[in-house]
Amino acid sequence: MNDLREKNTIYLMHVATGAYARAYHMTPREFLSFDDAHHVLRYIRTCPDVFDALPESEMVKEIDAYVSRCSAH
Repeated sequence: MNDLREKNTIYLMHVATGAYARAYHMTPREFLSFDDAHHVLRYIRTCPDVFDALPESEMVKEIDAYVSRCSAH
């Protein structure tokens, strides 16, 4: 069961970050720089249930909300 959850989390990381990069016209390298600053992949890895049922457009909004929350601190 744990293996299935891991695979699902990796899949969600792929889908969510791909959608985010496309939404903001980022190259993979640009996204990785963005991730270095905001730790989006870590957020998805630790909270995959947040993303599990969301369509890509909502994943982008969730990542934006996460970045906003982190930037406020």
